[in-house]
Amino acid sequence: MTTETKLETNSVFLRQLDIFDKKHFDYPICIIGAGATGSFVALALAKMGMTNIKIWDDDYVEEHNFPNQLFRLKDLNSYKSEQTAKIVKSFTGTSIKYHNCKYIKQPLRGLVIIAVDTMKCRKSIYEMCKESPDVTHIIDPRTASEFYRVYTINMELKTEREFYEQFFYSDEDTTQEPCTAQAIIYSVLFAAGTVANQVKQVLSNEDYKKEILADLSGYMFLTK
Repeated sequence: MTTETKLETNSVFLRQLDIFDKKHFDYPICIIGAGATGSFVALALAKMGMTNIKIWDDDYVEEHNFPNQLFRLKDLNSYKSEQTAKIVKSFTGTSIKYHNCKYIKQPLRGLVIIAVDTMKCRKSIYEMCKESPDVTHIIDPRTASEFYRVYTINMELKTEREFYEQFFYSDEDTTQEPCTAQAIIYSVLFAAGTVANQVKQVLSNEDYKKEILADLSGYMFLTK
């Protein structure tokens, strides 16, 4: 079967349709950052049936990206966003729109996933989301070593925005892990799976957690 084969939605997604209704498949998803978490989130959402996905990243695939990111050896020195789109297409047949550039004030709609590396960039994107009436929710995954946290915020609710804004700080105040202890694949996969689950809960109008914290070194999970 080639990636061009036309698949019957009810047949392909039969085993999940009582978990995630196909009526949500066309909901707009914007992923800013195609690195470790962003690349796997794009694949996970396409595997769930999501078809209206956009992704931004101006970075190139480097050797140190291979252990914890989606990319193949042949993707070295190519754009992360473009290769994420190609990999998603090859796995699912779904075409996602990619931008080989930083996100700078392009229109955002629906659910925005802020999968970037710095707090400065994260805060800048959040401020743009606040100004956009078409953004309904944001999801902000943050990973480090064997630890991750995920924030999910309804942008229409002032209480949730104020809750989220407590967790901005300067990049200088970020704990710096040794260069050999910054990331590992299972932490990224846990985080990406959590983001995908939060997307499902938001779109299914289920109760979601505003904050999920996980320490995989001791399997400790906390939610708020």
